[in-house]
Amino acid sequence: ELLISESTTISLSEGWNMFSIPGDPLITDPADLFGPDSGVELPLYRWNPEQFTYQPANKLKAGDGYWLLLLATTEAQKQVEIPYQAIDSYQKNLPLGWNMIGSTTRPADFSEPQDDPDKSILQYSLFSWNADGFNYQLTDQIFLE
Repeated sequence: ELLISESTTISLSEGWNMFSIPGDPLITDPADLFGPDSGVELPLYRWNPEQFTYQPANKLKAGDGYWLLLLATTEAQKQVEIPYQAIDSYQKNLPLGWNMIGSTTRPADFSEPQDDPDKSILQYSLFSWNADGFNYQLTDQIFLE
């Protein structure tokens, strides 16, 4: 079996960071990815729209978005390399309400999402997180970083 993998480096800011993995992660346990000296406060969190709450993320997977808290601020701790197997697309059923979804290896235009039924995703409802400004920003692209 031949597994072609890549890795991405995510840049972290002190405080809360939102991130996703642009493919199928090769390391799925957050504790194995972010060790005790990483400055990352575990657990990571993912949004559960059915229960309208955040839940600890014990296993990383493609298509999900995660919250990560970085307490330390050394340069080495601000860069995390994540190995993954690339994917160009994925399909995900989104329950009613807010969802945290992730990226793929390519940016995705979300200005006219392919939703079924049509117009079930509201226009101007996609946001990205600006960790440095500690705020959400309206966007029409799903992209890594």
